[in-house]
Amino acid sequence: AQEERAFRCLSCREFQGCFQCCLDRHATVPLHFIEMWRNGSWWRTTLHELGLVYQIGHQGAPCTYPDATPRLMTVLHVTGVQTVVFRYCDCGLWDGLHKWQQLVRANWYPATTHAPSRCVTMETLRAY
Repeated sequence: AQEERAFRCLSCREFQGCFQCCLDRHATVPLHFIEMWRNGSWWRTTLHELGLVYQIGHQGAPCTYPDATPRLMTVLHVTGVQTVVFRYCDCGLWDGLHKWQQLVRANWYPATTHAPSRCVTMETLRAY
């Protein structure tokens, strides 16, 4: 089972730990690259494949009233392309903001303002 395997983060460099520690440590950084120890070697996996759901609007921290529907977002970042499962914030913190505005405040620039499913990080835009 995945819960019994070791994981390491290529982005953090210093992190190596168990399944739950990996998810807990990366709740606020969903674009890191993860490897899992399997059959005597390290295999690339993603936080998405491990089940991480990133909370937009709270920098990954829990929301008291998150959107009920987890969504998929393809994110172009300076380190590569990642698929992230995330939830929008529906609590009073973002009252009156459109969902695309929550993405922009999280430094993810959406490809469209209507039901975005792809975005590029502001860090990537600044690099180019």
